Amino acid sequence: RVLIELTRIPWFPVENDLVLWPFALGFLPAAYHGELPMNEVVKGILFYLLLSTLMHCAACVINDMLDCDFDRKLVQRTKDQPFASGVVTKKEASILLAVLIAA
Repeated sequence: RVLIELTRIPWFPVENDLVLWPFALGFLPAAYHGELPMNEVVKGILFYLLLSTLMHCAACVINDMLDCDFDRKLVQRTKDQPFASGVVTKKEASILLAVLIAA
């Protein structure tokens, strides 16, 4: 549960859109002009939805790892996050990051 909070999955669509929409806005016209079958279009969008989610989760873990001292000491809103509060260790976060990047 704590690792899921570290990846910000509960906030799912919020920042994920920043990666997905540029792809979709380029992919859909290309698929139309290339006369790609609808099942290929759906598979492509779902694939990039998964990729953008994994990339967003990895970015959140990296951000928390790099900013943990700052978050813990200076930012009231983030001091209780899993990494800043010490609930998740650097080793656990590194393993999670490796799994996200490998996926």
